[in-house]
Amino acid sequence: MRKREYVAKYDGLTTEGQRAAFRSNYMRNTEHFRVSLSLPDFDFPLARLPGDGSTFASLVKETESLGMRHFHWPWEFATNRQFCWLHQHDWQGIVGVDREEAGLPSNNSVILFHDRHWRGENKQRLDELLTPLEKSGCIFGKLADWKPAPPKSVPTSKALPSAEVPAEPAATQ
Repeated sequence: MRKREYVAKYDGLTTEGQRAAFRSNYMRNTEHFRVSLSLPDFDFPLARLPGDGSTFASLVKETESLGMRHFHWPWEFATNRQFCWLHQHDWQGIVGVDREEAGLPSNNSVILFHDRHWRGENKQRLDELLTPLEKSGCIFGKLADWKPAPPKSVPTSKALPSAEVPAEPAATQ
């Protein structure tokens, strides 16, 4: 969804009706997968608001209040100009691969790969795309397997705080 669609539908979740509609959307999706997978206790531990949804702090907060960890994806790739907002065509010289910017992802970036873009003739493009990403140090996996750094501890005395454990490399979907 685009920003204007989120605003039209949820307008910052300022009313109980908007919050109820937002929660109902998640519940319908959850119920769909419970039935489809024949898993009556299925729940989503992770969430990704589509389109521009992650730019709304209120939507992210509401998602997390529903018990899901929200992930923003600052990196997205597509093929053959399928998304009008991806203006960098033939990314890193790979014909048919589109990206919003020309550069490489920064450390701990989440990269979104839509499955539908990388089937058939585009499988070779995916192989070509993964090469420069791997060479730049990207590590690939599932978000569900990613173990981020633990939250910072708050010292209870005048002792120095314990060293923060660094986060693991970028997880991708």
